[in-house]
Amino acid sequence: MPKFYLHIARTDCSVLDPEGREYPNLDAATEEAIESLRELIVEALLCKRSAILLGIVICTESGTMVREVSVDRAIPEVARSLQMIWSKPSNLAAGRGTVIIAEG
Repeated sequence: MPKFYLHIARTDCSVLDPEGREYPNLDAATEEAIESLRELIVEALLCKRSAILLGIVICTESGTMVREVSVDRAIPEVARSLQMIWSKPSNLAAGRGTVIIAEG
């Protein structure tokens, strides 16, 4: 079985997978990455982390990147609804009701 490494990409840093894990194929590694992203998203929201999770990069033992799994693939329903909100200029106006997304 091939060994894959699931590296976490965030806005503030990358968290490298030092050990990797054997999977039957790349699709199985991708499914693991999607499930891991879902768990990481929940954890980040509960802990109110300011760093934004971008996704997981899947690499081979030689270090070759074979797939990127973005957050929107792990939570497509949320991503689609956020894209719809973001695409409406009226929702971007500052003023009463302004929400701070992240603090540094």
